[in-house]
Amino acid sequence: MRGYKSGQWLVISVVVLGMALTSFAAEGVAPQATRDVVTGDDVLIRSGPGKEHSAIGRLYRGMQVKVLKVQGEWAQIELPPQRFSWVNKELLNFIDERSAQVKESGVYIRSGPGTDFAELGQIQQGFKVNIERELAGWCRVTPAEPTTWVSTRYLKKTAAGEVMVLPPVIGEPTE
Repeated sequence: MRGYKSGQWLVISVVVLGMALTSFAAEGVAPQATRDVVTGDDVLIRSGPGKEHSAIGRLYRGMQVKVLKVQGEWAQIELPPQRFSWVNKELLNFIDERSAQVKESGVYIRSGPGTDFAELGQIQQGFKVNIERELAGWCRVTPAEPTTWVSTRYLKKTAAGEVMVLPPVIGEPTE
């Protein structure tokens, strides 16, 4: 301890500990969440990271999403507010009054309560949903998991405070 006062040792110890913690955090599993904007015209969101997972909805150009983590070319995102879909009640096995599982594979989710509404994607047998409300034999649902996956090729990071608004273009869904 020659040449250093006890207060200086405390400062040096705190700095070294801080550097060690920073190094440990940099090697952590989950990166800090970011805000990205959707750049594709009609982008499918999926139940898992890859095309082999069910498409469970769509995002449109200009929508902002919170990216939680990236796995390969897929980003896990927090569902945007108001991303509800409708499923025919007869295609659900109710777990309780507010949750259910899909009875069969290839069940269409729709933008409204009826077959006249646009198809947003399909969900597979066993997929769990939360029931938001019922109307005329249809259930307004959200995925039981609050996150979904989207291809990173259709996302662009936004600068702090930047809000990108791009005109929606509806066409064939991508990814």
